[in-house]
Amino acid sequence: MSIVLAIEENGVVYMAADSITVAADTTINTASHKIFWNNGYLIGATGPAFFQHVVKFADLPEFPDFLRKNYEAEILPEKSASGNSANEILPVEIRWPLSESERLNEIDRFMFTEFIPALRSAAEPYTAELHGEGNDWVLLIGIDDQIMYIEKTYGFDRFNKYGAAGIAEQAGLIGLDIVSIVEAEPYEKLCRVLESIVRHNNQTARPFVGGRTDDIGSLYKMAYGLTVPV
Repeated sequence: MSIVLAIEENGVVYMAADSITVAADTTINTASHKIFWNNGYLIGATGPAFFQHVVKFADLPEFPDFLRKNYEAEILPEKSASGNSANEILPVEIRWPLSESERLNEIDRFMFTEFIPALRSAAEPYTAELHGEGNDWVLLIGIDDQIMYIEKTYGFDRFNKYGAAGIAEQAGLIGLDIVSIVEAEPYEKLCRVLESIVRHNNQTARPFVGGRTDDIGSLYKMAYGLTVPV
């Protein structure tokens, strides 16, 4: 009983969630653990509160710097500090400069070969609890300019520009599509869609909490376009 939304604007992912979570057989009103940070990843989790904490404290691999959107322009030197060519400081199978399609392909490779195995390893001790009836879960993951989606069977995909997960996922996607052409700040767009969902779905609730990938570690309480640090 959750809704998590994410949009990407100007290379930054903004994410926000409502505040209803199910813990055991109890419905509680809190957003503090539905949106969280882990090793530089902004994560929005739907499903049992138990699983959200599993992900929050999982040992997730660091996202490689060379896969960031601005790496070529701002970080990668023509020569390394040792005087070696730039290509010599990348993994042996990677050669710079990467095209955008190559970068996205390498992001997919990283998620399948490193991130998802680490997530599965963290969840493995709790397999029985997480795969019982009614324990469906979905993660939205924001890193750099990417919005990624992982669901209960560890299927993975990337969203283009905006994404949604949870009980009102389709309503969220429709709402994000509508506000994508509106002149407004990203958090205001997210708030407008969440407010609409809350008015029409009694399994979602205020307050909203969000974060952005260029402000690592920070979270904000949101209402009607206003943001206050949590």
